This record gives sequence, C-alpha cells and structure tokens, in this order.
Amino acid sequence: MKFAPKAFRETRIKTTKDVEQTLVSTANMTDIAPAILRNHPEVLPTLRMATCPPIAVDRLIGFAGVSPNLVKTMEKKQSIPPRMSTSALEQDLEKIGTIIEKMADPDIFVWLGHEQATTDAELHRAATIVADRLCGAVSNPIIRNAQEQRQLAEIKSWLEARGYRELRSGEGTKFDAMPKGTFSFRLNVPVKLEGGQKIVNIPVDAIIKPLNSSIELQSQLDEAKTSQDRNRLGQFATPTALASDILAYARGLLPSRGQVRFFDPAIGTGSFYSALLREFPHGRIKEAKGFEIDPHYGKPALELWKKTNLQIDIADFTEQHFEPRFNLLICNPPYVRHHHMTTEQKARLQQLSMESSGARFSGLAGLYCHFVGLSHQWLAPDAISGWLIPSEFMDVNYGQALKKYLLDRVTLLRIHRFDPNDVQFADALVSSAVVWFRNSPPPRGHVVQFTYGGNLQEPARERDIPVTASALEKKWTRFLAAGVRAVSDVPTISDFFAIKRGLATGNNKYLILEEEDIAERDLPMECFKPILPSPRYLKVDEIRADDDGYPVIGKRLFLLDPDMAEEEIEKSYPSLWRYLEEGQAQGLHERYLCRHRSRWYAQEKRPPAPIVCTYLGRGDTKNGRPFRFILNESRATVANVYLTMYPTPLMERALNANPKLIRPIWKALNRISAERLLGEDRVYGGGLHKLEPKELANVPVPEIAEISPEPLFRQREMNLQTVTD
Repeated sequence: MKFAPKAFRETRIKTTKDVEQTLVSTANMTDIAPAILRNHPEVLPTLRMATCPPIAVDRLIGFAGVSPNLVKTMEKKQSIPPRMSTSALEQDLEKIGTIIEKMADPDIFVWLGHEQATTDAELHRAATIVADRLCGAVSNPIIRNAQEQRQLAEIKSWLEARGYRELRSGEGTKFDAMPKGTFSFRLNVPVKLEGGQKIVNIPVDAIIKPLNSSIELQSQLDEAKTSQDRNRLGQFATPTALASDILAYARGLLPSRGQVRFFDPAIGTGSFYSALLREFPHGRIKEAKGFEIDPHYGKPALELWKKTNLQIDIADFTEQHFEPRFNLLICNPPYVRHHHMTTEQKARLQQLSMESSGARFSGLAGLYCHFVGLSHQWLAPDAISGWLIPSEFMDVNYGQALKKYLLDRVTLLRIHRFDPNDVQFADALVSSAVVWFRNSPPPRGHVVQFTYGGNLQEPARERDIPVTASALEKKWTRFLAAGVRAVSDVPTISDFFAIKRGLATGNNKYLILEEEDIAERDLPMECFKPILPSPRYLKVDEIRADDDGYPVIGKRLFLLDPDMAEEEIEKSYPSLWRYLEEGQAQGLHERYLCRHRSRWYAQEKRPPAPIVCTYLGRGDTKNGRPFRFILNESRATVANVYLTMYPTPLMERALNANPKLIRPIWKALNRISAERLLGEDRVYGGGLHKLEPKELANVPVPEIAEISPEPLFRQREMNLQTVTD
C-alpha cells in the first residue's frame, strides 16, 4: 500500500521529463518529422498517448497504413527494422507523423491551432497528463489482460446459454459471412481507407451474428407486398433505432425492480419485443404477448421468436377478450385511414372503444385511435403505455376524443413530436409522435411534458403544460412554439375576412384549359372564366388585370363554366357540345362532385376573392414562409389549392369607401411571422404544412386593426396572447 503510490510517483516524474523532451523534439506536437522518429524511435509510445483518444498499436498500423513490423519494432525494441528500405521507411514514418498530428489531443495541447507562444505551465501540464497515460498503460498490463479475458468469458457464457456458437479461428469465416447464431472474438474487419484505394484490417474485440434478426426478416416480408397493400392495412414497420430509443425511455418510467409483463397489440415481426430484450434484463421479463392480424408477418414472427417467452396470436386484436394484467404496453398501431374502413367496421369499433375506455371516437378517426381505446382494458393499474402514432391527432377535430381520454382517464406523462423533416417511416409521409401515459387518474395540478425534435433522450425543445391548459387548447402542436393561450381581445383574420376553400372543379385536367387549347378547339371564350394556376406556377404575389379583367401572368388558364343547359349548348355551341360529349365518354359526369350538380359541368357561383392564400407549403423555403398571401386584382377565381379571403360586411364597407386600403392590408398579412402562422397550422411528414380555413381564420392580426379606419373587429374574450415563461 505504501510502496505502490511512491513507485508510481517516481515513475511519473521520470516519464514526465521524457515527455517534455519529446515535446521539444516535435516542436510541441506541431512537426513530427520522419527524422525525429528515425533517430528517436523510443518516442512512439509517448506520441500514441498524446492523441484523442490514445491510439493502440494495431489501430495506428491500420489508420496509417504502414508496416506492422516497423511499428512493433519501434514499440518493443525502440529501434528501426534494419532491413527496411530507406524510401519505404521515410514514407511510413511520414504517415505515422501525419496521423499523430491529426489526432493530437487539443484539450491537452491547448496551443494547437493558436498563434500565441506556449507557456512553461502549459507544457508541464501537457507532459504530466501524457505521463499519467503512459504510466497507466504500463503499470500492470497483466491485470488488464486478465480483466479483459474475464469480460470475454462472461460474454461467451451469456451467448452460449442462449444457443450461440463460437467460431474458432481455424474455421476461416469472414465477418460478413458468419452464420446466424454465431460469435467470434478478435476478428479482423477489412476497412477501406480514405479514397477507397487501400484496405486495412481493423481488429474487433467481439462480433455477433444475431440468432433472431427481425430487421432482415421485416425487410424481406415488406418486399413481398406492394406498398399499396401495406398502406391500405396501415403496415409501417418501426425502425430498429427508434424501437430501442422507445424501450430505453420506457425502462426509466418503470420501477427499477419488479417483473415486466409486456404487451404489443400490433406486434408485426417483433421490433419492440426485440428492443425489449436489448434494453431489459431477461430475468425481469415475466411475460410477453402480441397480436398480429396478417399471417404474412405473423407466421414468420412465430418462427423467429419460438425459443423465447413471446406469445404471438395471429388474430384481429379488436375482436379479442381483454386480459388486464400487462404493466408495459408499447405499440406502433396500424395507420389505417377512416376511408379504408366500412361503415359497419366503424360502428363496431366506436362501440367497443367507448365500452373499453369511455372514448367516443368520430367516424373520421383512424384505426390507431381505436387501438388506444381498446387497449385500455388490457392494462394493469399503473401500467405504462407508449404509443407511436401520427401527430395529427394533436390538432384535428377527430383527435379531440383521444385527447379527452388522455387527460381524463389516464395520467398523460409526455408527448414527443418528431421534427416533420425527420420522417420516421421511409414509406409513409406522416409526422409521428410518441405518447406516454400511466394507467391511473391524473393527480391534482398535473403537468404534461411536451417535447419536440431530436430524440426521446435528447429533444430539441420541451415545455411543461398544465392539464387544465391542455384541456382548453384544441391545437396541441402550438404549445412548444407559442405556449399557453391567455385571455386577450386581439383580433383574428376572421374579424376581417370570411375564409373559404377554392373551387372543387370536379376534374381540373378536363375543366381547366389554356388559352391555346380553347382556340385550337374553337370553344367559345364566353363560356369560360379565368382561374389562377396552382401556387408552384404562380411566381408573383400580386396579380394585376388587363382591360378585360384577365390576370396579367405568363400562363393564363380558364375554367369551363357555361351557364346554360345542354340542349342550348348543343344548339348554340356545337364545338363545346362535342367537348362535353368527350367528358361524358370518360365518365366524368358520373364522378361524385359532378353527379351531385344540377348540371355536371357547372361550377359554384362565387365572385373572385381580392386576396387568396396558399394552404400547403414547406417551412424550408428561401424566405422561411410556408404560406403566401396573394393580392388578386383580376377577375380570376381559384381552385381548392388556395384559400379564398372574402371581406366581412364591415371590411367590405371600408374597402368600398377606400379601395386603396386593400394593399396595406395585403402587405400586413404578408408580415405575419412564420411562427404565428405555424402556431395554427398542421404539419405532415417531410415538413409539409397545411392550413385549413378555420386555422387561417384563427391567426391573430393586430396589424390590420392598426391600419383600419374604424373598429372593424368584434370584441371577444379569446386565448390568444402568449404567456411569457
């Protein structure tokens, strides 16, 4: 006990002096020239300990791409191989010096990259740290080697107990050809150096080929089905990294001890179960159960996990009798949109969900909502649930029932919404969220954690929102950007404009024509009205008009809208009659919108709107604004790729009195910050934002009130101003 510290200090003092001399020889780690290494090969161990991280002999050989004999001779014999040619020696020493200089630890050699002179204190500190590393490296390699052998033995024992077999060196198996259920220690892995011209072997301590590879299986099964089939059934596999992230977070929500009874009502090939095995000690997993409705995935999953305690039933989860004993539910439910479900299916699911959880889902709710509701009766008291679901429920009307369940029946712990630009599913354009709750009533004063971006462990943003405030807010995605709404009388766009969707024509390709097409077919121009092209083709935000009221733009389009019966058209305009017959031959008159009109080709009678707004866009545009407000001075109408803004009666009276007022109002709309607009919209995967009429109407616009000649907006109490933290 007394000797070891004294011996270590004496060794460190001597080693520190040696390191200081090495620093002098290498110009303080800025010039590790071949001559230094050739004349003083004994400095190589010191240089290896000066990198970040300290570099082992084998890795230095691999990174530098140099002769193993050279490095090992310098290390063990502190000399240069006598038979090595001068040119090869110089080249290899140059490579070694370059690697060391690149990897020199900037936290030790703080002067690197700076022009200031190095102080004696900095040199001594650096030498002491490197000396400590050297002393640690040589203090007792026997102990370290024995420790490593014990660790490898533990790994071997653990793997063999689970049916794995060790590959012996004599079998000659390469790492990328290892059979399933095998492992190997100290295997060389070939790696291409920068530029891809040379390959070096990097020794890896342990390589394991999984006995059960759900990733590989999932990929093979997905390839056997069309994307349309999987989309119809809502089958979108959970990425492995995301599954591990979710189970790692779940581990922190459960008690540190106690058994885990795991449940996944849409288990697929077992992505979450595989993550459960990685994140939880096997001794804690008392039970695991899952349902899979599709035998295409269910049967291979049964084979994959047959040697584990996972019970998979190939059956429709929504038709099963509940078993309320599971304390951990993790699920990525099928994302089946409501229009893929029959009226009978919806009615059955609505009734069952209400009986199970009390949630009254509308007919527009997706299947994933019913999975949440039906799972309630499978949960033990205080069970933890984690659901990977589309984040759209946070804002849309059909999501209100799900949000009420989360706030009233259980304790909502956290909702993490992924950045829409970071799409979690490569084959589904949907923005995702992970919803966490505990199966217990919410305590008084409970707050919910809302997080955004990054991952579960390290979100980009977070905010705690009281349950009471969450219950009052219809759009939960706004919390992170704008916080809780507070009472205010700030006017909104709806105080000045009525918002409507653009025209749904019934078939844009047939009913909207270019001027050249109209002339070529000899169609009567009086049976058409101008219509603006879609936003991608409209490069300006101000539409001026010619003497006829037509928009002055490069590409002018016109909407067919004859205000006369077919008999009159046949008599007065034979060319138009022939065009209508072409449309009927295509079955256009039988389409939903067309067949519900008095005349299948007639359009809704609506005047041109003075201002229109794009309702789809991305936040990564050059100006950072996903939506555009367009001033329309022409007679052109718009299709439903726009939202139209018609003045309210008071605003219309003000505009009639002063027509020039529309321009400053339009400019004020375009000054609305992106954050304010995004606080009301909904967002989809890939960063696609969508603004519905009611959402645009709710955007606060004090700017318009300031330029209005009279109070145009009604006073009302609303939660609009953001509470500052």
